[in-house]
Amino acid sequence: MLMAFVLYAVILGIIYMASDTPQKVMLPAPIVVLVFALAFVFTSIFFSNHRSVIYPWSLLGGGIVALAVTFIVTAVYGGIQYMNGNGFAGLGWEVSLYLLAGCIVSSVVSVTYLDQNSR
Repeated sequence: MLMAFVLYAVILGIIYMASDTPQKVMLPAPIVVLVFALAFVFTSIFFSNHRSVIYPWSLLGGGIVALAVTFIVTAVYGGIQYMNGNGFAGLGWEVSLYLLAGCIVSSVVSVTYLDQNSR
């Protein structure tokens, strides 16, 4: 369920980023750069130590994963801001339930897929 709610916050964050609200409160740029830097360092080290990847490719893989992590963190923050800013009124309860149901299904599929790959 936690993964479903994170996916739900990501989707709401994407909606929030795409909306044209004049008073958007997005994640400050220094925090975005810090999240990217930390994710880049950790994933580059992970790829070079645990996957035996050649040095330049570990940096490229770390950069790609760091971009994804930074986007997810920014989208989750935007989703929380969207929820705090009464964004549900614009969506309607039907769309909110459709989104939640889709997130629950996709999280179960993701967890099942990850569980099968780890065996």
